[in-house]
Amino acid sequence: HSQTVSGLSASTLYHFRVKSGDASGNLAVSADSTFTTSAVSGGTQGVVWTNLVNVTATANSIQKTGGCDGCADAGATSQQQIASGDGYFEFTLPDTTNSLTLALTSGVAAYSNDSMPFTIQTNGTGIAEVYESGAWRAGTTQAGNDVFRIATVSGVVQYSRNGTVFYSSRVAPSYPLVAEVPLYSAASQVTNAVISTSAPPPPDTTPPTISGVSASGITSTGATITWTTNESSDSQVDYGPTTAYGSSTALNSSLVTAHSQTLSTLAASMLYHYRMKSKDVAGNLATSGDFTFTTAAGAALSAPVLKWSYGGCLSGPWCDTGWYSSPAVADLDGDGQPDVIWGGYDAVALRGDNGSLKWRGASNNRIWPGIAVADLTGDGTPEVIVGRGNNEVTVYNRSGGVVWTRNPFASGNEVRSLAVTDLETDGQLEIIVGRAGDGATGQVNVFEPNGTVRAGWPARHAGEPGDGGGMYNENLAIADLNGDGFKEVFAPTSSPYINAFARNGSQLGTSSIYNAFSPAGSKVWSQVGVNVDQAADLRGYANCGVENRPDFSYSAPSIADVNGDGVPELIVVGNVYDCSTYTDLYHIPFILKLDRTRWSGSGFDWTVVPAPRPGSAPRSEDYTVIEDVVPSPAVADLDGDGFKEIIYPSYDGRVHAFWLDKTEHGSWPYTIPTSGAPGDDFRFASEPVIADLDNDGHAEVIFTSWPKKGTGAVGQLIILNYLGVELFRVDLPGPDLASSENGGLSAPTLANIDSDPDLEVVVGTISSGAVAYELPNTANARILWGTGRGSYRRAGTAAPP
Repeated sequence: HSQTVSGLSASTLYHFRVKSGDASGNLAVSADSTFTTSAVSGGTQGVVWTNLVNVTATANSIQKTGGCDGCADAGATSQQQIASGDGYFEFTLPDTTNSLTLALTSGVAAYSNDSMPFTIQTNGTGIAEVYESGAWRAGTTQAGNDVFRIATVSGVVQYSRNGTVFYSSRVAPSYPLVAEVPLYSAASQVTNAVISTSAPPPPDTTPPTISGVSASGITSTGATITWTTNESSDSQVDYGPTTAYGSSTALNSSLVTAHSQTLSTLAASMLYHYRMKSKDVAGNLATSGDFTFTTAAGAALSAPVLKWSYGGCLSGPWCDTGWYSSPAVADLDGDGQPDVIWGGYDAVALRGDNGSLKWRGASNNRIWPGIAVADLTGDGTPEVIVGRGNNEVTVYNRSGGVVWTRNPFASGNEVRSLAVTDLETDGQLEIIVGRAGDGATGQVNVFEPNGTVRAGWPARHAGEPGDGGGMYNENLAIADLNGDGFKEVFAPTSSPYINAFARNGSQLGTSSIYNAFSPAGSKVWSQVGVNVDQAADLRGYANCGVENRPDFSYSAPSIADVNGDGVPELIVVGNVYDCSTYTDLYHIPFILKLDRTRWSGSGFDWTVVPAPRPGSAPRSEDYTVIEDVVPSPAVADLDGDGFKEIIYPSYDGRVHAFWLDKTEHGSWPYTIPTSGAPGDDFRFASEPVIADLDNDGHAEVIFTSWPKKGTGAVGQLIILNYLGVELFRVDLPGPDLASSENGGLSAPTLANIDSDPDLEVVVGTISSGAVAYELPNTANARILWGTGRGSYRRAGTAAPP
């Protein structure tokens, strides 16, 4: 007899028996016999699984389908074997969440890790580890769809991940070797398992080839980038307005040959550069050349349209005088309708869609600082926090009921500085206030949410070193400048000194560069005066008549990371004066670091401050002629280059915008227009707000103006582009029956206060109450500095501190 059997696997043990029947139908069946097929030179085959226990095999893949989750009760071995010499077992692990073992071993299907000489084991933590006969040898990180290999090469067992060897064994292999896979986690699986009787191929060092690049679906705000690769690889796109790119899509780690990535929140009418990156399973990265596309034009901006006016006024209209308090917007009562909160003396809550009154917190004391809105009690509903004249701080609930009122200072000084923040990131907000009154200590106080004074405050403490004075504007900025989770409090005062405190009221120290001046030794912020020239800072005093210095009476500070390096800076505009004659000269910004040194970085040097332009002297500092201007800076990236600009109004009748190169670009500074009527020869402007209204990558600057007294004029709402070119200018409403002029002293507020997708700008005016304007075609706007002092917590930062 002779029979030929074909289609067998190389290097595999086969069992067989023979059967023969005679003419009468009698059948003979032999006993079991075995043979092993010979090795195929260079042969590589998909694993044929045998000895299956609680598993299902599909082609050369295997998955646990029975037994218990986490139990050593499932597995399989390969029919094929490596009889001698070189060979390898290669497999793919689709995920990182399961526990299983992959081994080259003697083939005893006991599924015990300790009995297996060469294993890679995973435990669902994203780590793959080498164990040999139960002894740990090495480990490597694991990602989904990683390809692992256990190979014998010239008598050495090597372990590799994605073609890279991460461990070579010191234990010599004993032949024959088979692949064995114990599976522990329910549904754990191994795919694409192969066994070879040849040496593994050399590491793959060739990156994928990128081709078929296309940008499609281009709109004013987005695009889809597609490309192909000649091998499976991941997907990512770098993009931006220059070949420095600056932005990247999230990495898609799926290994594919047809790639697609969506870009969003792009600017309209802008040229974008982009490049593709794809990395194969072996870690070879391909980066394409540079490609470009231009986004579609966005909806054109148009002039603001008056929505409602005289919000909070009595019939007549008779309106409270409005001061420097910027409006807030919040859904106070949770009805889905945003409310406008503002006040001149009375605090009022108004419906955003029509300006009608919801509640009034009556008072005879003026509201100077922006009204803060925050959830003080942690119950998910906001409270309204108001600072007033006559030494008063009041917290209202969302319905206008008084939660508590406190007098934060010993005297009846006006509260002009107010901010809300979480000083130690414990989820509990504190209320920080500053007083507008003389005296070198006790300028700042801090309340817990329930109205109790926080331990360590008010500060500075009597007897401590340093100097200071009153805080006559919103002179607080609060943020974590060193990333330790605790906020620092900065308080410029009516002097050349800035007070700076830790959360417990202790003073912040300064750099050792100030140790030399008297008294010698370490210093705190309130001991190091600010001067125009850094040499005077280091000396400890100015040579009056030769050197000038700033006063910070009305200097609201801001905190921002001006160059994008992750470290925030303090920005403050000083009123520079001749200290020999006390003549005010000009406003100029300073940028300081946490250690009180002057900032420089990214090729910019602010150890020397910008020189003033001609015509920077004050037009007036007499509030009987025109209400005072306060140089409160907004800090935002106007031109989209990743660096922030400093934008502020000045008593020279202009709005300034300084780039980090210490110059004013384009048409800046902007001179505030007048009517040209007799006496109306200059005007002042509010703190600006900043937004990219049409999402074109360049921000607009929005502010209000006010006229001199006795002119019978009204101020305007003004919108400029990023280079200071005027886009729109509209008159504010006429004054109430008790007034002859009108304007807006406070920063406007940008918010959506109704049901349409566009933004509105809300203005607190001198004599027409709260006023709201529609801003057409701003549904895709990006708000960069959207209200007075940056946020409704009024802490001098663009994001909630």
